Amino acid sequence: MEDQERTVSSGEPDKELNGGEGGEAAGECETKEVPASKVDSIEARIASLEARLAEETKQKEYYLAGWQRTQADFENYKKRIAQERKEFERGVTDSVLRSFLPLLDNLDAAFAFVKEDKSDDPVFQGIGIIKKQVAQFLEREGMTPIEALGKPYDPKVHEALQQVIDNEVEEGTVVREVRKGYMYGDRVLRPSLVIVSKKSEENTGGKAANENEADAPSESQDRPQ
Repeated sequence: MEDQERTVSSGEPDKELNGGEGGEAAGECETKEVPASKVDSIEARIASLEARLAEETKQKEYYLAGWQRTQADFENYKKRIAQERKEFERGVTDSVLRSFLPLLDNLDAAFAFVKEDKSDDPVFQGIGIIKKQVAQFLEREGMTPIEALGKPYDPKVHEALQQVIDNEVEEGTVVREVRKGYMYGDRVLRPSLVIVSKKSEENTGGKAANENEADAPSESQDRPQ
């Protein structure tokens, strides 16, 4: 029994040796003072990191702006190359289509001089078929003839060869088409070579005289009542 009592008593912590419960609590609440030199070192370290962050942010913005400029330049470059390619393709197409124009001119001239009694000739019928096929091919490629005969003269699509007196139509009307013109899309591939009408001097003078007579007051109007 005495041995057991000694064992139990020896298992209890010695409060006096450990300074008691009050001493332990007091030790935990104690705070250590940080030396001023260490505080200055930490603040200096923070300031250095902030300066480095600002520098990195500035550099990032610089690189981002440079990338955006490069991206914009590249987009403009692609658009310019696409436009140049389109213009080059149209130029090549213009050249190819123009090479067919003398053939069409010769076919038109041949049919213009064909006599009516030869219109049933198989040779001319075959040429007519060829002419029609060539015209259909060029039309599929985007080439269309310019309307000229009977239309008002338009310097954008017509080229005047000369003027002739014709009092039966309005002045400036295309009365004859010497050479057919063609459009490729919205561009003039070749203007129509035309002859344009004008009024005779007698007709113009008579018209002006009539207008003057209409504008002049009559004698009855000028005579006082």
